Amino acid sequence: LMGVLNNIATYLDRIAIFHFLGALEVAIYSFAIAPSEQLKGLFKNTSTLAIPRFSQRSEAELKNTMLRKMAIMAAIIAAVIFSYIILAPILFKFLLPKYSSSIFPSQIFAISLLGVIANLPVSAMKSLSKIRALYFYNTTSSIISIILILILTPIYGLMGTIMARLISRFLGIFLSLFALYKIR
Repeated sequence: LMGVLNNIATYLDRIAIFHFLGALEVAIYSFAIAPSEQLKGLFKNTSTLAIPRFSQRSEAELKNTMLRKMAIMAAIIAAVIFSYIILAPILFKFLLPKYSSSIFPSQIFAISLLGVIANLPVSAMKSLSKIRALYFYNTTSSIISIILILILTPIYGLMGTIMARLISRFLGIFLSLFALYKIR
């Protein structure tokens, strides 16, 4: 049930792009976000693997060490993002030469990988069985994403959708921390 709004938010971007901009823009967008989404999957697995370790810790201990863990993960992700931004033109030139128009959006979208650090507080909430906090995080972040996509896509086109995803992922970091620390 928690994932329903998240699924809508995840796929609404493509529907909005098709509706407001057309099929070509959907293809450009799909190729632009694909590398980052694949990398996101790798980092998401790291957070899933953290749940058993988090389960062995007290809530106070998790809260005291969370920001440090997130900073370490952010530094690693930032290095990956920087590497990708430099390598993207080369990768697109050799692998997808017909979609060179996806390079710049892809480089901008890569910054959204930093939003993956929100998975650490979410994993902590799962290990602590903080169901209300998880509902708050999933519902609020999905609603924000949906609203931003519906507002920014018609106004700014493809870059509006990318900015909506960036903003919602960065807000997701703060929402996950708020849910972990403030919601019982």
